[in-house]
Amino acid sequence: MQAVILIGVSGSGKSTYARNNYPEFIKCSADDYFMIDGKYNFNFAKLGEAHGECLKKFILACQNKQNVIVDNTNTSIEEIAPYFQVARAYGYDVTFVMINCDIDKCAERNLHGVGLNSVKTMRARINNLKLPKYWKFELKEVDSN
Repeated sequence: MQAVILIGVSGSGKSTYARNNYPEFIKCSADDYFMIDGKYNFNFAKLGEAHGECLKKFILACQNKQNVIVDNTNTSIEEIAPYFQVARAYGYDVTFVMINCDIDKCAERNLHGVGLNSVKTMRARINNLKLPKYWKFELKEVDSN
């Protein structure tokens, strides 16, 4: 069983990468919580709830022994650790896929209205991300420019 955890700033192409490369996997994304009648209606006050629902969906997929992909920004160890720990607890092989893209392009094309300064902050967190050496995982880097 395989769990893929995407890492990338808003607008980097994570959702497109997931759709094109893992179409048969169960997709877990906090963004799905904000989709109403096919439109994205973000509400910052409900962000914690959205991530909770995303994690519940991930746990259910692992309990059902389904291949699963996490399509969130995952810019910090705090965001990544719950998914990694659950996946490993269920015996999954874990692959992190870091999606690289030009920051200006990400700010222009993201669908969530995330501005350039916020995208830069996300990129800085990713650049400083240190995954524990004792974690067993594969890391891939891809460009989506």
